[in-house]
Amino acid sequence: MNAHRLRVRQLANRLFLASAIAAVLSTGAIARERTPQPLAPQLKMPAQMTGKVIHIDDGDTLIMLDEQGFKRVIRLSDIDAPETSHGKSRPGQPYSAKATELLKALAHGQHAIANCFDIDVRKRDDGTQRDRYVCQVIANQTDVNLALIDAGMAMAARQNKRYVRNPATYWHEDAARASRKGLWQQAEPIPPWLWRRACWEQGACAQSGN
Repeated sequence: MNAHRLRVRQLANRLFLASAIAAVLSTGAIARERTPQPLAPQLKMPAQMTGKVIHIDDGDTLIMLDEQGFKRVIRLSDIDAPETSHGKSRPGQPYSAKATELLKALAHGQHAIANCFDIDVRKRDDGTQRDRYVCQVIANQTDVNLALIDAGMAMAARQNKRYVRNPATYWHEDAARASRKGLWQQAEPIPPWLWRRACWEQGACAQSGN
């Protein structure tokens, strides 16, 4: 009987010890998950970044993993691509999917150089800050910004002079329009900056599509 009680007590001790170890490990895992990741230090403009393009957000925005291991959100300078869909209340524009696919073909997975002119700083709804670097991106010796204009997959960003740093953007846009490439095949293509105002803010989305 005493031997039986001893075995039961030893088993209970083992179970208690195992539970305690599991609790400690779980607490450590939760602490690691809650530990904030270091923020990428903001670069002084103008600046040049090099790294790998790891994500394409839409036709004029991508994410680069720079040489220091930081993720940088880059908004292509000079151009404005058709807006992609952001839910039922914010439908996308015609050619938005094609513009995104072209940017993927040009830059995704590639080692690239970003010549940056400015930082677009905005506050999100949750109060956090979003930094986007406004840059010319070169991938495979191709000026990605101008390549999108040449294919008719973006317009010169006339709504914001901060974005247009290369005067050649206007000439390339004129050539694409004259050749009716991409979005210029439409009778009256709506500039993305007007689309955001008319469709997303006022609900006038007559030409929505991908």
